Amino acid sequence: MREVLSLHVGQCGVQLGSALWEHYCLEHGVDFDGTIGENSAKSPGFSSFFTESKNGKCNPRAMFVDLEPTVADQVREGKLKGLYRADQIFSWNEDAASLFPRGYYVSGKKLLMSVYDRLRLFLESFDSFQGFMLMRSIGGGTGSGYTSLILDCLGDDLVKKPVVDLDVYPTTGSGVIEPYNAILSADATFDQIGCSFMMDNEAIYRINVNGLDKYNLLSLNRLVAQAVSSITASIRFEGSLNVDLAEFQNNLVPYPKIKFPFLSYAPIINKDMKCRVSVQSITKACFEPGNRMCSVSAEFGQYLAVCLVYSGDVVQKEVISAVAHVKELGLANFVDWSPGFKIGINHKVPIFHPELEIQGSELSLGSVANSTSAGRYWSEINHRYDLMYNKAAFLHWFFIEGMEEQDFLKARETTAAIESEYLELKTSSPKL
Repeated sequence: MREVLSLHVGQCGVQLGSALWEHYCLEHGVDFDGTIGENSAKSPGFSSFFTESKNGKCNPRAMFVDLEPTVADQVREGKLKGLYRADQIFSWNEDAASLFPRGYYVSGKKLLMSVYDRLRLFLESFDSFQGFMLMRSIGGGTGSGYTSLILDCLGDDLVKKPVVDLDVYPTTGSGVIEPYNAILSADATFDQIGCSFMMDNEAIYRINVNGLDKYNLLSLNRLVAQAVSSITASIRFEGSLNVDLAEFQNNLVPYPKIKFPFLSYAPIINKDMKCRVSVQSITKACFEPGNRMCSVSAEFGQYLAVCLVYSGDVVQKEVISAVAHVKELGLANFVDWSPGFKIGINHKVPIFHPELEIQGSELSLGSVANSTSAGRYWSEINHRYDLMYNKAAFLHWFFIEGMEEQDFLKARETTAAIESEYLELKTSSPKL
């Protein structure tokens, strides 16, 4: 048993986490009150994500934390309320007001010790702790500031333990000060986080608008849950790639600053379209913008690493043919030193949420890829940061809460280095 502790922080992280554990329950046959269903799919990796008591009741290895109670109360009172214990859901009555320093210096400290004590109890109960999975919005005050505070407080508990971060990043339609929060948090957590998957609302919303007739915030969260479950399938079920959290970093991160891959998923097809799904079609789809959960322009960059995790009735020969087809179409250009594709097959048939307007299928593909185009993505965030900082826009909000100008300068140096290293990796002669 190698336990994974999932930590869902802030409104975004809590809502995504609620959708994700709902999906995990569907996949493993766990009823929403925590009892094992008749069609349960217990596997060697089941205990990495769930505990099981002597009376047969299951409980997620997870914590939900927000600095204001509204969203946390929805989890406490929602249809999965019987799945969680009361000491897994934490909230306070004073939010972070969308400011990194309020989450880090002010409101966050009022909830810190109770959260830290519960984290310590979790860690002390584990036989062989594998690492953390975080879910948050890096542009929100709680997601950016409070997550940074928690990781700082954990300190030695993170030494040599993988921390995989699933982040919603700010885009042009996000809150005006989100680039400040994102860059401050990227700097504050840089040494603790080994791999940070980039997602953004703009890309996820575009997928839903183009692919589904009915969509709302819940359907967006369920779509993300579908994708995240696909890339963790090899941890929870038997698989051959990314079988633990450390493998994400080993397979996707060539250098310490080059740790920002993005996630794609297929099939995402409207229920009413009744399209034939094949290994070739889902492989091709994962290299197209319409199935990408981040607005990164991968077609204008070069891939550094790609992990393809297939689920369902998939044959190795068909995968090899599908990958060759993607190469022939020029959809996957690699830097010349990259080892290319890493492929894993998990034979657990994927589960699709019955209320998600997606056509069910006997197979699916979750793709995580690191690309030089992440440099351009960071360049856009840095540019929006600079536009505000050069005019001293909104800085007084941050200074009032305890930050200093040096904090901003240091953080901007960190993200400038990330952008620069990604762009330097782009070569003039891609490997096809």
